[in-house]
Amino acid sequence: MLTFGDFKRIAGADYDQEELQRAIAILVSRFHALEMRLVFIDNDEGPIYLKPDEQQDFIERGQLIHPHRGVLVEGGEKNTFPYYIARPQTLLEEVAE
Repeated sequence: MLTFGDFKRIAGADYDQEELQRAIAILVSRFHALEMRLVFIDNDEGPIYLKPDEQQDFIERGQLIHPHRGVLVEGGEKNTFPYYIARPQTLLEEVAE
């Protein structure tokens, strides 16, 4: 699991947020080397990793339905963050073509 902060540390350079987000977007969309996922930080339960259907619902609606309680979370977008899962095999296949 890689967060935005992890990418900043890995890069070892003082990239601004826009440059780093652009690089991550390329790895996600063009090369499919990273898969974006979402984590909701619940004040009571701690981190809750959204399932693919919960994540898609959040992206489409712009609202978060609490994964365990099934109720709308007011301001849930402020506590929902992306993280990335590396897919190195996909990148290797892309480079080999």
